[in-house]
Amino acid sequence: MRVAIAGGGLAGLSCAKYLVDQGHTPIVLERASVLGGLVAAWKDEDGDWVETGLHAFFGAYPNMLQLLDELGISDRLQWKKHALIFNQPNKPGVLSRFDVPDIPSPINVIVSILRNNDMLTWEQKIRFAIGLLPAIVRGQKYVEDMDRYTLLEWLQKQGIDDRVNSDIFIAASKALTFINPDEVSATIPLTALNRFLQERYGSKIAFLDGAPPERLCQPIVNYVTERGGEVRVNAPLKKIVLNADGTVRHFLMKGAGNLDEYEITADAYVSAMSVDAIKLMLPDPWKSLPYFQQLQGLEGVPVISIQLWFDRKLSAVDHLLFSRSPLLSVYADMSNACRDYADSDKSMLELVLAPAADWINQPEPAIIDATLAELAKLFPEEIPHRAQVLKARVVKTPRSVYKAIPGRQQYRPVQTTPISNFFLSGSYTMQRYLGSMEGAVLSGKLTAQAINTAQTILLFTTPLHHPSQFLSQSRMLQLPETQKRPRKKLVSLADSYEQCRQITADFAKTFYLGTLLMPPEKRRGIWAIYVWCRLTDELVDGPQAADTTAETLDQWEEQLESVFAGHPIEDVDVALVDTIERYGLNIQPFRDMIAGQRMDLVRDRYETFDDLHLYCYRVAGTVGLMSAEIMGIERFCDRLQAPWTPPRVLNNPDNTIDKAVALGIANQLTNILRDVGEDARRGRIYLPLEDLATFDYTEADLFKGVIDDRWRAFMQFQIQRARQYFAQAEAGIGTLEKDARWPVWSALILYQQILDVIERNQYDVFSRRAYVPSPRKLMSLPLAWLKSL
Repeated sequence: MRVAIAGGGLAGLSCAKYLVDQGHTPIVLERASVLGGLVAAWKDEDGDWVETGLHAFFGAYPNMLQLLDELGISDRLQWKKHALIFNQPNKPGVLSRFDVPDIPSPINVIVSILRNNDMLTWEQKIRFAIGLLPAIVRGQKYVEDMDRYTLLEWLQKQGIDDRVNSDIFIAASKALTFINPDEVSATIPLTALNRFLQERYGSKIAFLDGAPPERLCQPIVNYVTERGGEVRVNAPLKKIVLNADGTVRHFLMKGAGNLDEYEITADAYVSAMSVDAIKLMLPDPWKSLPYFQQLQGLEGVPVISIQLWFDRKLSAVDHLLFSRSPLLSVYADMSNACRDYADSDKSMLELVLAPAADWINQPEPAIIDATLAELAKLFPEEIPHRAQVLKARVVKTPRSVYKAIPGRQQYRPVQTTPISNFFLSGSYTMQRYLGSMEGAVLSGKLTAQAINTAQTILLFTTPLHHPSQFLSQSRMLQLPETQKRPRKKLVSLADSYEQCRQITADFAKTFYLGTLLMPPEKRRGIWAIYVWCRLTDELVDGPQAADTTAETLDQWEEQLESVFAGHPIEDVDVALVDTIERYGLNIQPFRDMIAGQRMDLVRDRYETFDDLHLYCYRVAGTVGLMSAEIMGIERFCDRLQAPWTPPRVLNNPDNTIDKAVALGIANQLTNILRDVGEDARRGRIYLPLEDLATFDYTEADLFKGVIDDRWRAFMQFQIQRARQYFAQAEAGIGTLEKDARWPVWSALILYQQILDVIERNQYDVFSRRAYVPSPRKLMSLPLAWLKSL
């Protein structure tokens, strides 16, 4: 799959890296002459590197660290002593240190605070600790809810002393977001604090050993190009050209110099530009879409970076420092902190001016003079009389990372857009690490996963990649004997589970909500099973179901055999193989589900309920058997005697196996009743014909959507039958382990409510779709919890 990526910053480059890992062919298109975006740098006339900013790496950057490890360049990070160092404006030249001991978190950070007596009194430390308890105890969900407050408002609500704000949080806010606590959303610093408290080395700081273009970006370029990808500079995007259906036809590129414009075509397209840039590039037909309209709630924050070369050594500190200056944010003497910039006799200070809104349009000499005036307070013995400035460079970025003021979280888009072949990447998109290098890398990774997920779905929804073609090209179906290898490098186990999570969240929102109530290990296994079930269902119910044949299902079952043999073929199979091995799943329920799809190939009517019952077992009841070992069973005496391909009709309420599959059957019956109109428009009738005849209701009546006393009586009978299966399922929930009961109760209650909605709609399932509003879903969770006890 060829993927065109507009933007060669960390988001675009990491997206390309993870795309080639998944077997795709990316082409990165960077408008500037250097790569890196917000971490770009270039050499001046003296051969010195000029950087766009001061780039510090933290131990709480797992995705960045993983990327460096995968590139084989982890040794390029120069880790500093685990400490946070602040200047003291009231004591010029004196530093205050929070030295973090090498003991488990969060005790290590707490000890560092207790040891520091320069900045906070014991009363302030106690107030500080008490104020932070809600964020620590209630976790990230609480932190995200605090997006409605500025940090200053949140501190005041917690009763935290204003000196804590002035001594700690002003410096932290400017370092993280380039704005002050009275503007920044409380979510941002609290998120960082949570990471620092949760991870032993989360607050440990490192610098790259040289300029990012050479030491970070170029290794990514090498990795991508060696695997068939392409990276271009001086390749500015002029226009996103659309097809008639609103999808992307191609990128129209500006020609360099006097060269003509040219087109870049691909299977998928990514904007890895800043949020301000993509807002300008949006095609007119997209601007009215709510997804893209939300981008108007985001804008970049201005940032100014300053580099000063001095004729003498100003400091021996090899670390990042928080200036606590009204003008400056953080700084470092890079002649100490960076190997490639090392100089034993002279200093090169790299500083960040923030907030920069009032300075972004000021002339460079004024900015340099103001910076030196602040530095005179930090180095009173050297500046301005002894140390002389040899050279100064000012880099202005009018629109940097998104401005993280309150309420911005709701405007941050996910990486998958409403346009099927267009995706977004960038630290402004929704991911947990906000606007940062880590956020950019994670967003690129998530975008690559979204593209691969879309392709996985497309494998079963487009003629070009329908399973009948795709599987015939992937004939690795006798792996136990031949030990063939997959045709492409598959993603890691963690990334495979993440793809399964994302597919589940995108396509089964109510079900996904229920899985979040499970322990992490169990929910991951359920996601892996859901994705396989969805892909199986797409064979006969997807947009290209007409292309599915019996041979298609034969090949799909052969791929299932490969997965159960421990040989994944696609990325999502990696998670399923792990789930199978971890929980000892049996293959037969999976085979039975495929048998249910075979029924759909040859049948569009069911004469009796017995016929329909077998179909419901195969396409839905089997899910209960697939999930049982993951859920955990406390009282399930005959669980090994599951009715795989049963010779009898499953309808014995005293049989524990029937209880296990009853919820799936109840849910499927509910789906059938809800989708009567939709199925009729496709020429299908799942309702038992003998039941229709009993109520003197004909197929012709159904296709016309007739709602009369006959129909209402018929629907009342069918709803009562579904509720009997729900009652049978309720009896089976008690056999599950306790930590699985709440989500299953939630699913049961939510699906039962669909039947209630059908009744409230006066049994109109022809023109009205029965659905449960989100507030009602949430209100059901406490009841489900009480029932699970």
